[in-house]
Amino acid sequence: MKERSKLNSILKGSIHIEPNFFEKATYQSILKKIATIKTKSGFQPSGTGYGNRMQAMPCYESVFTFQKKFIVNKIEEILQIKINKYHCLYRKIKTEELKKSQCAGRYGFIHVDSERGMIDIAAIMHLDQSYDGGTAFFGYSWDKKPDIYISAYPNRLVIYNANRLHAPAFDHSYAERHSLAFFLKVQDET
Repeated sequence: MKERSKLNSILKGSIHIEPNFFEKATYQSILKKIATIKTKSGFQPSGTGYGNRMQAMPCYESVFTFQKKFIVNKIEEILQIKINKYHCLYRKIKTEELKKSQCAGRYGFIHVDSERGMIDIAAIMHLDQSYDGGTAFFGYSWDKKPDIYISAYPNRLVIYNANRLHAPAFDHSYAERHSLAFFLKVQDET
């Protein structure tokens, strides 16, 4: 039986931070690939009915499959697990749109990523460096300040329980916020 202490720790609420997730050349190829991606306008949290995009967190996104095998293998190696479902989205948020939305403040909507048990763990990789931008983690949905805040730093993967309350944090000095969001289902041990 594999040792799953990192996964168990994440499932109990800790956060795993993996700096320099990609080698430099691979990371540069990802940035080049992202520059060519066609995105679709949308909003977060998705699947919820809103009158328009500005009542939610307006964003642009696209399914991101580039380097999928490498990403899955590396996360499996880091956490000593087997992943049986993988989904990744490239997201871009335009600050000018964000300022007109219900998420105009420092933090976006506090939410979880688990979609009715479809995923176990989630991860975020910010593609910009910002002390004020990043991801904030909360103890309760009504909290006004996060328990833990992890600033945006390029090529750093932040892995957390998909049921962990969190929100994007925005640095309004940037014209756009770029990130990769990962949603993973772990294979049960048998």
